[in-house]
Amino acid sequence: MYLMDRISKNVASKMAEELKLDADRQEVIAYGAYGILQTAWSVFLIAVFGFLFGVLWQAVLISFSASYLRKYSGGAHAGSPNRCAVIGVIIFVPLAFVVNWVAGLNTIIVYSIILLEYLCTYFLAYRYCPVDSPAKPIKKQETIKRLRKGSFLLITVAAVASLILAAMYVNKPLVLKIILCVSFGLAWQSITLTSAGHLITNKLDCFLERISKMLTGGEKE
Repeated sequence: MYLMDRISKNVASKMAEELKLDADRQEVIAYGAYGILQTAWSVFLIAVFGFLFGVLWQAVLISFSASYLRKYSGGAHAGSPNRCAVIGVIIFVPLAFVVNWVAGLNTIIVYSIILLEYLCTYFLAYRYCPVDSPAKPIKKQETIKRLRKGSFLLITVAAVASLILAAMYVNKPLVLKIILCVSFGLAWQSITLTSAGHLITNKLDCFLERISKMLTGGEKE
């Protein structure tokens, strides 16, 4: 059992004991605690490496954009919470550098890239969303419809907000970077819905797993 599993189940067990909750509610609490812990750990690692490389807010904003869409769209999964967090660092910190570079290009090129990212995000979400996991398959049609609706609503809100910001603050470098961070985060998350995104994630996951086993002697993270 992974450390986050143990912590979340211990928290849920103590809360259930104090509040006299049944097993089903305890499981819900454990699941929520696990999600909070994993998110906090992932954001912490991204923030640390983003700070070290001078792209703190860009990397964090990209990761938040991706994670919000992931709540509805699903996507490729790593084999452990720690590897998931490290993969986030590997993906989002370099993307932050790409954002800074793209923001320095001609304004027309920048907005063309943003438009292309949103079009690709819409298309991939329409084609694949939602993507479940073997551990938690999505079988109910109403759940699938709800997740698809949530995905498209989130993408649309982000696109409209980006359009408004672009119209109000033309050629403002900071605003361009914010819009780019959001569009890059959504675009990456939509890629994780595809077979290519699964392949990239699996390759990174396997690579990190080998390193982890070398460092820990085969013990679980």
